[in-house]
Amino acid sequence: GFAIGSGTTNPVSQAVEIFTTSSLPSFETGDLLNNVNLWPNPAKGSFNIDFVFGKEDLVNVSVINFMGEIVLEEQIKAFAGLNSKKLDISGFPDGAYIVKIESNEHITTRKLIVLTK
Repeated sequence: GFAIGSGTTNPVSQAVEIFTTSSLPSFETGDLLNNVNLWPNPAKGSFNIDFVFGKEDLVNVSVINFMGEIVLEEQIKAFAGLNSKKLDISGFPDGAYIVKIESNEHITTRKLIVLTK
């Protein structure tokens, strides 16, 4: 870490800077995929998926039923920052599903409950 301008360095921001640039494992750089949120959950008819992504790239979203079958697959053109996508699940039977969000370097899963009644 180095200060720009004033010539003094804030030790806290310096520590944060060092941590974010060098201490994170290598797989945590580039297309960081985090803050994944499904709503509403339980869902009925459709749900939204929100996630924060590190760069512009394609992200695959799969919905998998309890038998391990992919019942919905969609490719999202994600951009750096907050992304939001609405997915149609009308006609899906009630139950628990796994939503898998997959980028080139990351796979994140979340549980989705479908309740139509």
